[in-house]
Amino acid sequence: MKEFRILLALACLAISLSLSAQGDFRPGYIIDLDQDTIYGQIKSNSESRNARTCVFRTGENAAETRFDPGEISAYRIEGGKYYISAAIEEEGEKQQVFLEYLVHGMADLYYLRKENSETYYIRKQGEEAMALTDIRLLKAAFSDCYEIQSSLDDASLSHKSLVDMTVMYHDYVCEGEVCINYSKQVSRLRIEVGPVVGYSIHMLNFKGGDLPFALFEFGNSQVPVFGLQLNLGSDRLGQHLSFQLGAEYSKHSLQTNAEIPGWEYYIDTYTYDAQMESSLLSFSLGSKYAFSGSRVRPFMSGGLMLSKFFNTDLSYTEVAYYINWDPDMETNTWSGNPMANLLYGVYAQLGVDVKLSHKLSLVSSIKVGYQNSNPNTVMALVGRSADQARIRTQLIPLTFLIGVQF
Repeated sequence: MKEFRILLALACLAISLSLSAQGDFRPGYIIDLDQDTIYGQIKSNSESRNARTCVFRTGENAAETRFDPGEISAYRIEGGKYYISAAIEEEGEKQQVFLEYLVHGMADLYYLRKENSETYYIRKQGEEAMALTDIRLLKAAFSDCYEIQSSLDDASLSHKSLVDMTVMYHDYVCEGEVCINYSKQVSRLRIEVGPVVGYSIHMLNFKGGDLPFALFEFGNSQVPVFGLQLNLGSDRLGQHLSFQLGAEYSKHSLQTNAEIPGWEYYIDTYTYDAQMESSLLSFSLGSKYAFSGSRVRPFMSGGLMLSKFFNTDLSYTEVAYYINWDPDMETNTWSGNPMANLLYGVYAQLGVDVKLSHKLSLVSSIKVGYQNSNPNTVMALVGRSADQARIRTQLIPLTFLIGVQF
């Protein structure tokens, strides 16, 4: 555990240093109030944050400038989202926001994401933007196009449906002018997947009951690990937060022993030697937070963990030491298996992503978990008067992983 504390301290240091690192800037441009276009880099944030502010710099080492809605006309991330400054009315008050531009044509479609709400706006040429709080408002806005009315009956207040309807409306009512679908160039879902390999220290113990195997403390099983990790991100969550799924396989061979006083008057002690061989498949589901960084991004994650033992072979040998006679040996004399097939618990992880190219990253991490099981019923030793016991399996994995994601 000493090595783990050292690595944990180093990971925490890397995270603290990263807080002052460069942000997630991407190539883009702003359009100022004089309609001049200025190219540079724009900081990519969550959709709700993008609606409140634009952080811009002209180059890698240039100073950052923060623009509020109304201070610039628009901004755009290259190959990504396009925002315009607009005044909207909420609860009877006008306020300036950055609206995401989804479709430009005979009708313009916009989207506004806040922390706890989302709203779509439609604006026909020569009219004010109208909030689409009900699909009937869209039908009223497009009432001059008979051809799409039946399609509007199946429409919903979602990105794909509203974009499709707005583009369809433009195609019917416009002659010659091209409709621009800005949302086509934006991927709202980010998927990163890749294999991992590593080295794991598993601490396996039985808890509960007074039978011998409740005393078995197998200690540490040090084995190689092979697995797969998947990250699912979204523009709504921003560049820092994502969901994490993982699967890991390892094979274990453990030994332990225990000694207890004899409960018959003629037996001095009982000793037990236990052996366990099993394969273990672990699954994890949690959330991941990546700190800012241009190439090196420390991260932390945590969530739920589920593990399953299979192909398990658990046995022990009992030796009874009599007071006046030679030892007598008995083997495999219990009824029932204390080893749980299924364990559940939580995990925490610290690591770092190193960007090797636009689509490839090197990932290394330290992952620790705590898992328990529902109790298994195990009967007393054959021929003995001891009662049955309820035994829980406890597993504490500490895993060092390295892999790639693309």
